[in-house]
Amino acid sequence: GEKGEGSMNSGRCITKIGRVAQLYAGRRLRQLGMSPAAYECLRRVRKHPGLSQNDLSAALEVDKSAVARLVAGLEKKGYLVRRRDAQDQRRNLLYATGRAEDAKQASVSGEQAFYDWLLAELPPAERAAFCATLEKLYARAKEERKRGFASVQGGEEA
Repeated sequence: GEKGEGSMNSGRCITKIGRVAQLYAGRRLRQLGMSPAAYECLRRVRKHPGLSQNDLSAALEVDKSAVARLVAGLEKKGYLVRRRDAQDQRRNLLYATGRAEDAKQASVSGEQAFYDWLLAELPPAERAAFCATLEKLYARAKEERKRGFASVQGGEEA
């Protein structure tokens, strides 16, 4: 139906705009010598200080050897440190450094610069209404995620 098509097109547009913003932010990260995969690794460690490499691998759903390479590169560049687990000397626990905050700020400011540019040509009232609508949609999406997507219909595998 018409409503479904409009929703699908709007959803695809939101997804595509997000991808373009990520590409732009990725350029900013590469200026810091960091790949998007390394940034995601670092983001997890920042949110979960003391995360083990094995837990990081599981959270990212990435091969342990690939995570070990990412961690080694981030450690060499000063974005994180590995410390032996006092309870289990075989485990490395990961902690972000102050430099990790710099990377976060570069990514956030890159995305913000892109979105500021994107919205700049909208008249102020239209921009305000659009942003208010996006905030409502984000709040709804976040709540549904917390509920395990129980209310979302369609898209499930048969």
